[in-house]
Amino acid sequence: MALNKLYLMSWMLFLTQIGVSCELKSEVQSTQVKKRFGKKGLKKRKAPVKKVRATIKHKKILEKSSEHYEGKSQSPIDLGNAFKVDLTDIKFRYEPSLFAIKNTGHSIQLDSKSKKSYIVVDGMKYRLIQFHFHTPSEHTVNNRSCAMEIHFVHQNEKGNLAVIGVLAQEGAHNKFYQSFLKTIPKKEGAVIELSEPLNLLKLFPKDKRFFRYNGSLTTEPFTEGVKWIVIKQPIQLAKIQIDSLIHVHGKNARAIQSRNHRPVLFDTTINAPSSN
Repeated sequence: MALNKLYLMSWMLFLTQIGVSCELKSEVQSTQVKKRFGKKGLKKRKAPVKKVRATIKHKKILEKSSEHYEGKSQSPIDLGNAFKVDLTDIKFRYEPSLFAIKNTGHSIQLDSKSKKSYIVVDGMKYRLIQFHFHTPSEHTVNNRSCAMEIHFVHQNEKGNLAVIGVLAQEGAHNKFYQSFLKTIPKKEGAVIELSEPLNLLKLFPKDKRFFRYNGSLTTEPFTEGVKWIVIKQPIQLAKIQIDSLIHVHGKNARAIQSRNHRPVLFDTTINAPSSN
């Protein structure tokens, strides 16, 4: 009887310690996110729910990968060997908006001054918060990188994140990109308010077929539970335009992380070029 009582007390103590540990971990993660995006940026994050309408087989594959394993679902990754499926279209509801452009020391970031632009992913609305640049691209496709990658960061009302990555390669001069490139602050911490609204859809390719997987932020605190959508078709920027960013903050792409058996899906139909 005494041994059974001691055994029961030991289990109760163990379960109590787990509860305390999980609570402390949640508080630390929340603090890290606030430091990364500021008090007025991201809301308190909750456990993400990952759902994608596809075939039953591939739906189960993606949902299984949405489970949260700290340190096991990091970004960026190589997007090769993706499952080709027909996913639910992502709806873009971007409106011309004003932005504040700042030099964070790590990247050039444009913070949205409006709450009107958003996307719809898995039936849920994600509001655009900001977009920023990485040189070279952080994600690769079959181990091939592009010259740049633009990240459009969105957040839903529950505080969960969805990031769209747009790849860019050296090519033709991009007139729209140049319209705000000339105002990039060279000094770390400097902020410049843009006087003209930007229509960000001009930074997207016409062909918006995309890769989809579950990952993390690519900068500290590397928070996991992020829905990643990376558009396969790159846009073009002139070499001098890409070099102008490298001159300000250098090369700032995070190294490729292990996939850890996470599936990557590729949407075969969204906004595909017409065959007619």
